[in-house]
Amino acid sequence: MTSHQEEQSALHALHLLTAEEARILESEMKVDTRLRQSFEGDEEAVAELGLLLPADEAPPECRAQVLARVRQLKSGNTIPFAAPFKLLISPWVAWAAAAGITVAALGLWDAKKRLTAQVDALVQSEASSKQEVSTAQAKQADLEKKLAAETKSKSLIADELDQLKKVNALSRMEVAALRHTVKKYEDGVAVIVWDNEKQEGKIRIDKMPPVQANKDYQLWVLDKNKAAPVSAGVIKLDERGYATVKFKPLEQVTPSKFALSVEKEGGVAKKSEDGPIIFVGSVSGS
Repeated sequence: MTSHQEEQSALHALHLLTAEEARILESEMKVDTRLRQSFEGDEEAVAELGLLLPADEAPPECRAQVLARVRQLKSGNTIPFAAPFKLLISPWVAWAAAAGITVAALGLWDAKKRLTAQVDALVQSEASSKQEVSTAQAKQADLEKKLAAETKSKSLIADELDQLKKVNALSRMEVAALRHTVKKYEDGVAVIVWDNEKQEGKIRIDKMPPVQANKDYQLWVLDKNKAAPVSAGVIKLDERGYATVKFKPLEQVTPSKFALSVEKEGGVAKKSEDGPIIFVGSVSGS
């Protein structure tokens, strides 16, 4: 067995030979018992080293580095391995394994450095994300609080406005309690609520006797600035002599009085002379 074969055997045990080199060596082992035994010893030593070496595949440049280092050490005739590599049968395997461990250690150190940097970046990113989430949640809580306060404020304002509207509406309202002018209607009741701004009102009549055939009750607005009463429409009663009716005069008016008369069925455009006024009443404040 030559020194070249011994070298090739060690490299083959480490799977560093090319396919052609491995084929040639395996052919030589078939006829060279010492070479075959040397290779088997190399394999056992590599198996022991497998517990120490990482599972990563050796880089392409490892073979050249191992060969260069082996030749250098062989020329110096030194073997700088003692206790850690006593199990190694071949010094060539020892140097190859040392080179492999060195290369693998460097690779692991570099990988660890990159992984550490990635972990640090992830931790920093996570911390930043948590801070952003916390800030966003705080802003959301603040906005919800402001929204609740604003909603409450709007509700209070709406209630106040509603009350003001009611007060304002009541302040605009004028009331007229009509009194009978004909004894036949002395049990009747007629009350008017008038909104001068809207130019409309509501009349409530009760306990009124029914009108004769072809007749209707008609409401009139008396305005001091107008020569004749202004019609506010016909008032229809139910069988009990009751009615609540909204009305709107035919013209813009400033009422001083309201009057109720009996006119021909369907009402008339102008107050007739023969239609008796049966109720009349002044607007409050007039």
